[in-house]
Amino acid sequence: MFPGLLFRRSAAMNARQYDDKSRHLGLVEDWDQKGHKHYLDWRYKDWLRVPPAQGPQPAPAESQISKLMRKSGFVEPQKS
Repeated sequence: MFPGLLFRRSAAMNARQYDDKSRHLGLVEDWDQKGHKHYLDWRYKDWLRVPPAQGPQPAPAESQISKLMRKSGFVEPQKS
């Protein structure tokens, strides 16, 4: 078996495990109701705000994790 194929199978299996709500592996359980096909889509697109790899992207709005850290006092608000 080729290493790339093994990695893709492993990644797909991990995605299925996160998508299984009975395992309680994720931070939220309504990711599908928010329009995402997989839990990890929600995590990287909404929670962490990781931009897609294609082309130039506009500056992202503040991510959910950034807001939470700022409200908790771990990060100071940025000054304009």
